[in-house]
Amino acid sequence: MPAFCMRNIITSIASRLGFKKPIFGSENAPEKPICNETLKTTKNVSKFRTEKVAIVGSGVTAMSWAMLFASVGYQVTIFDVFHKNVSDALNSIRVQLKTLESSGLLRGHLNADDQIKCIEGSSNLAKAVKDAVFIQECKKEHYAFKIIIFQILDALVDDNVILSTSTSMTPLTLFSDKIKHKSHVIVSHLVEPFYYGSLVEIVPTIWTYPWIVAGTKEIMKEIGQQPVSLTKEISGYIVNRIQYVILNEVWRLVEQGIVHVQDIDKLISEGLGMYYAFLGPFEIAHLSSEGIVNYIKRYGETIFNVCNITADTPPPCMNTSYSTEFICAHLNAVVPLEKLQERRAWRDACFMRLMKLRNEMNLLFINE
Repeated sequence: MPAFCMRNIITSIASRLGFKKPIFGSENAPEKPICNETLKTTKNVSKFRTEKVAIVGSGVTAMSWAMLFASVGYQVTIFDVFHKNVSDALNSIRVQLKTLESSGLLRGHLNADDQIKCIEGSSNLAKAVKDAVFIQECKKEHYAFKIIIFQILDALVDDNVILSTSTSMTPLTLFSDKIKHKSHVIVSHLVEPFYYGSLVEIVPTIWTYPWIVAGTKEIMKEIGQQPVSLTKEISGYIVNRIQYVILNEVWRLVEQGIVHVQDIDKLISEGLGMYYAFLGPFEIAHLSSEGIVNYIKRYGETIFNVCNITADTPPPCMNTSYSTEFICAHLNAVVPLEKLQERRAWRDACFMRLMKLRNEMNLLFINE
């Protein structure tokens, strides 16, 4: 198929999905980017990086990525087809960065004003991704939508870019296998709450170049993230799979009448969570005995027997479980829907302060 035909088809489909032309850019497209104030011309060059990062999307995930990259001086452009979405995102970022700074919780080595200068927006995708060394896609979790986005990006980028996606559910191989730059595609998956957590899962496909994986990990470290790299794509990645195992087990315990729903969350927040805030399961086991070998000798068979009891029991289906009604009723009573945002803000504040404590303890341990 001639290139211009494919271009027209992609443009047409993308337009129906909500993208406005000119997605590939045109001479009639507005030249002036949507800027966070007009301060970009007054930057002290020594503070900032010259490399550009493009964020495709303007929601919570996209804003978090923009703030993380700006924290170390990358030049960031947020793209959304709707001009208002971009403006709203930039305004929200400005408020968040100022609030974080006043609370002493701002990440990175630049102050809030300098980070704000690093971020601009555009409703023209071609301009947003032009000259970007790293593109982070953060649009909705929809298979057909992802295919279109990556076909469009594929037509716009060069051979030096890293094409990263935030997808957590849609298999990367399904929407990247037909594009020219499929070897440049990788998953960079933040863990909620996005800005406050430092973990990021790096997931390559079977055809992702090794230098793309290595480059992504280095960039993540540079912006203050702790990358965990999977060797291959797996449904749910790692964090979600562990989280689902825990959720399934506590659901099963409630459903079997072994523990009341109001006590389940205490088991984590007042118990296991205190360990897991600082240590992983392997190190917890290592420290709980005279090393991991001794732990296995003492508890390995017991652990196997306990887990083997429920091995043949299927996990509860939350959509049809008879426990769902009273579990939901309890949670809605504890945190009413109209209070969710207030509770999330409390959660995020706790998370950030915990990060500060962890950093202090890590420095103390290293200095010793």
